[in-house]
Amino acid sequence: MPHSPTHARDPGADADEQRFVQRVYRLRVLGLGLGACAVASVFHELGTGPLSWAGMLVHGLIWPHLAAWRSRHAAHPQQAEFQNLVVDSALGGVWIAIMHFMLLPSVLLATMLSMDKLAVGGWRFLARTAAAQFTCAAITGVLLGFPIELQASLAVVVGGLPLLIAYPLAVSSATYGLVRKVRRQNRQLAEQSRHDAQTDLLNRSHWEDAVEAELERMHRHGGTASLLMIDIDLFKNINDRHGPVAGDQVVRGVATIVRDSIRSVDVAGRYGGDEFAVLLVGTPLAGALQVAERIRHRVIETSFDAVLKASCTVSIGIAQRDDATHNTRAWVRHADAALYQAKTHGRNCASAIPAPIAA
Repeated sequence: MPHSPTHARDPGADADEQRFVQRVYRLRVLGLGLGACAVASVFHELGTGPLSWAGMLVHGLIWPHLAAWRSRHAAHPQQAEFQNLVVDSALGGVWIAIMHFMLLPSVLLATMLSMDKLAVGGWRFLARTAAAQFTCAAITGVLLGFPIELQASLAVVVGGLPLLIAYPLAVSSATYGLVRKVRRQNRQLAEQSRHDAQTDLLNRSHWEDAVEAELERMHRHGGTASLLMIDIDLFKNINDRHGPVAGDQVVRGVATIVRDSIRSVDVAGRYGGDEFAVLLVGTPLAGALQVAERIRHRVIETSFDAVLKASCTVSIGIAQRDDATHNTRAWVRHADAALYQAKTHGRNCASAIPAPIAA
């Protein structure tokens, strides 16, 4: 009987378990319904009694809904559903014995009952359910005196065709849907791993990869580009005076300004705690200065937090790529030198050093 769990359950995990129950429910309705048709064709040929017919119809047509209700209302829906799957296999063993172990429908029923077990629980779970099926088939066979009727008529073969055709397609379709979901989740995780969680800009390593790729492209095909290194002025004072919550809002706000001030082909990243880096593709020094000034003025004009009454400022270092820029590290050093120059000039300004630092 369902009972209340002693610990609060994760709503996300519970939703996943309920989706699992729903997937199994759909497959069970189809599989047991078609399986009932296959078993019925054998029962008709053997002249099986009404008690066996009633049990088979309850299992094939009513049990799927009872099993789903039981799992949905259980404290642990997935665990309950695995128990239901064991019951499916065990009852399948009963029907195999009552069918007098008729070879073709018995193998068909056993195989179809194994497909979903392997799909949801792997080989270990399949072995567990197969053992339950074998045990119930053996016990039922002993009670019935082990009647054996291996030969199947054409009517029995036809009765099993819907199960043989439709159920594997349904299981394959469900598996394909899960594979697509896993692939989509993997892509989302890969995308999340590329971005800084707080600002949604590229993190440092992936930003550097993007810069390195652009450098390689320019080495092969020529062209120009510029780097901006952007630092929030006196950020420690903001944290100390207004608290880390206000500091985080400033970081997110500056990141939004940076993202909104560049083109889609440009690449922005969070380089450090309060430092940002931007690759301006195909942009010479004059254009980079315009972008830097646009960012700087938007920061001045923005109020980032109700607690932070005064707006903050940023300093920006600019470095244009030329033939002496051989790698990302050298290029960043050049832009960092320009940023240091902006800091020494009183902050809240953009600065560029014409000559790059050699790699």
